[in-house]
Amino acid sequence: MSQLKHYLKDAKNALSDGDYDEAIECSKSALNLDKNCYFALVFLGKAYSCVKELGKSKQNYLKAIEIDQENVLAWKGLFMLFKNTNDITSFTSFDEYFDLCGRYAEILTSQQLPMVDLVNDIREFRR
Repeated sequence: MSQLKHYLKDAKNALSDGDYDEAIECSKSALNLDKNCYFALVFLGKAYSCVKELGKSKQNYLKAIEIDQENVLAWKGLFMLFKNTNDITSFTSFDEYFDLCGRYAEILTSQQLPMVDLVNDIREFRR
């Protein structure tokens, strides 16, 4: 198994085990080998959200989206971050949030995926 795959497997297992610091380290090691590794960025986004480093989480999800905009995994992670945060305005603006909603809706539409969760998230955000 390549070293990159090894780091990704370890990061995924660390996330499953709730060892978020280890997941961060393994994901960073994977990114040292391939700075554009989509899954390492997604794992890093998830791990950072679990340790309440919300800005870093968002940053990594957005980097993953930049690399592969059509893959909904990073989009889902980003919107879970928004949904599970009490103060979303501490790390994103309203304009950015709604811009991301529009972009995500376009991806969902192009892949003929349901938008029910996104619509509900927007509805909750407005409250």
